[in-house]
Amino acid sequence: MPPIASILFWVLVAAAAFHAAYASANTSPLIVLYLFALLQLARTDRWRKAFYSGLAVGLLIAVVRLAFFWRVFLGGAAALWVVYAFWIALFVALARLCLGRLGPRWGWLLIPFVWTGLEYFRSELYYLRFSWLNVGYAFAGAPWQGALKLVGTYGVGFLLMSVAAAAAF
Repeated sequence: MPPIASILFWVLVAAAAFHAAYASANTSPLIVLYLFALLQLARTDRWRKAFYSGLAVGLLIAVVRLAFFWRVFLGGAAALWVVYAFWIALFVALARLCLGRLGPRWGWLLIPFVWTGLEYFRSELYYLRFSWLNVGYAFAGAPWQGALKLVGTYGVGFLLMSVAAAAAF
């Protein structure tokens, strides 16, 4: 598959898996496919391709899931959609950096920490506290939600990214 077709494929897989995971409690495990697809995007040969493909995924998610922003903020909604997408893009670019510097053997160990750190910063420390659409929220209402309360939303994200990273590498 040509490189651009591969990137487009993984962008669409990531966005579709995210939307499917948020659709119901029964499909929430598909969030791992979303994370796996982000890691496939991190395998590009240039950091810009990684960043912009992550930005595309983030925008495809935000425009649909945060559509209510348009009713509240009108044109300003686009800026908030880009803010959300930026964090996804930053992760994909940093995951590429981890893989490039440390190789897949050790890079996959660091990637769950990078993911969790970015999620925590985006949700708790960043000025906007943009915690919407966290991967752990896909499991709200799931039958196994009680077991996940032990690790919390960031722990769920860490565990799921660990699974996706182990599957990807």
